[in-house]
Amino acid sequence: MKLRVRPVIFGALAGTLLGLVTITSAAGQATPTGRPAAARPLLAEQIYRNIRVLRGLTVDEFLDTMGFISSALGTNCTHCHDEAIGSGDASRHQAFEIETPLFLTARKMITMVDRINTSYFGGAKVVTCYTCHRGLEDPPKVIPQLALQYGEPKEEEPNQFTSQDPNSPSPDQILDRYIQAIGGAERVGAITSFVGTGTYTGYDTDLTPVPMNLYAKSPDQRTLVMHTPFGDRSEIFNGTAGWTAVPDTSSPRPVLDITGGRLVSVKVTAQLAFPMQVKTALTRWLSGPMMTISSAEPGASNATDREVYVIQGNNTARLPVKLYFDKDTYMLVRVVSYINTALGLIPAQVDYSDFREVAGVKMPHHWVNTWTDGQSIFNLSEIRANVPIEASMFARPAPPRLLTPVMQPGATR
Repeated sequence: MKLRVRPVIFGALAGTLLGLVTITSAAGQATPTGRPAAARPLLAEQIYRNIRVLRGLTVDEFLDTMGFISSALGTNCTHCHDEAIGSGDASRHQAFEIETPLFLTARKMITMVDRINTSYFGGAKVVTCYTCHRGLEDPPKVIPQLALQYGEPKEEEPNQFTSQDPNSPSPDQILDRYIQAIGGAERVGAITSFVGTGTYTGYDTDLTPVPMNLYAKSPDQRTLVMHTPFGDRSEIFNGTAGWTAVPDTSSPRPVLDITGGRLVSVKVTAQLAFPMQVKTALTRWLSGPMMTISSAEPGASNATDREVYVIQGNNTARLPVKLYFDKDTYMLVRVVSYINTALGLIPAQVDYSDFREVAGVKMPHHWVNTWTDGQSIFNLSEIRANVPIEASMFARPAPPRLLTPVMQPGATR
């Protein structure tokens, strides 16, 4: 299985990946909260060194853009940085700053794409890395294929619906059936907070499950704490602002603001945890055609297909968010949203399963986050509803400490 991820992003390496000429980007615009420039979150070049292109991006905007490149080429961060990682005596963190041939090529390609869009499309992101590479690291194909010309075209799911499908139920009908299926409006509305315990698996845990805690409070507050071998990593959203605190073993890391499109996406995720407000969380609802989707479980060999209803609404960034409901059970099994990066839109997907009753309401105890940065798995063993949660759980966290990895018995370095 080819994993299109950058497995080291959330560890000590989050690198100076593709330290890349200043181009016009969303980061140069006003912040979503309207804060003056002096109060902006830290920029990528304030954290990482040797960034020459894509300057002016916040850290998560920069990392999302790196994820865009990884996805467009079907590779991970070590594709461009692998030679640097193994060179000399430099630490792995510093090694990401070394300019390999592919590192330099990436700078040229990003500059070329920006010039094309600026010269011919008024700066709109019409041409991207994906336009030519289409998930392959090989040079773009230049010779037409007759099999494609005369064969049946492959249908791809549209990223955005532009009109209501006449053969599908309306969004209101589907959402009403969803609320009824998970427990009914009275029971669903009675849950105003919940806490969960379970495990988290990601590339920052070396694909090993580690303890995890979830805290959620209506209408849109949500905190995740992952107890990794390097220390606790937290992701917090208080309804307006959000932060990430990531422990590091090579140098202290500051608390980072969640910004831009990722902040909008985090807010929607927090709102969807309390289903009675789904209708108002998004706007301009449409129903798309019924379709079939497969499991997104990493490495799954027994993926199953299911028919789903798909409805779409717009978030506050005026980007589509698609909700997928099982045709037979009306459970919400997938959410796909889009985030605007300096190079173009990237998708972020969450797949939900293992629905169990909590205070009479069916809630997912298993979900998989899939995005261009990687894939993470969350398993909850217990959810407790309407538990008091201290306000401090949704406050800006303290800076993470510099820690030494906890070695497992028998492990070697």
